[in-house]
Amino acid sequence: VEAVCTERTVFGTTQFGGYAGTFDGILKVNGVVVFEDVKTARKSYESHIAQLAALSAADTMAVEVPKGTDGAVYHKMSPKVSEAHGGQVDSWWKPEGLPGFEQFGILRIRPDDYDDYGTLTPAFCRLEIIPHEQVEAAFGIFEAGLAARHAQRNYNQVMKRIKS
Repeated sequence: VEAVCTERTVFGTTQFGGYAGTFDGILKVNGVVVFEDVKTARKSYESHIAQLAALSAADTMAVEVPKGTDGAVYHKMSPKVSEAHGGQVDSWWKPEGLPGFEQFGILRIRPDDYDDYGTLTPAFCRLEIIPHEQVEAAFGIFEAGLAARHAQRNYNQVMKRIKS
């Protein structure tokens, strides 16, 4: 396994508006480049596939670059994030296209754990390859959720105006 890139914030657009999110990684596994998301659940859910679809369909990703890079945007890190990055406060970012990939996957990983009855649930680590057709269909679920959130926001704005 070779990491192509990890933990990248991405930005995309749909007919219902823009969105952003963070994917976990693009990995080369036995020579095949896989766009993957990490989950701790024992099985993959429809919502996991919809999230994978949205993140992988994004137009651009933010890449940290050195100060002075043409087109870079400055960002001051919050104290909590700064602490996690060794005290770094200032950062510069530039949009780039996502690297190419051949497959989609959900990396399901979890340490030893105990269920509600005290029974040991052994650790596991499995990369589940998700068919392209399933990811494409799940993008419709993501878009429907995004449309519903926009409709709810619009409705709330109308109700606020009516009440005032």
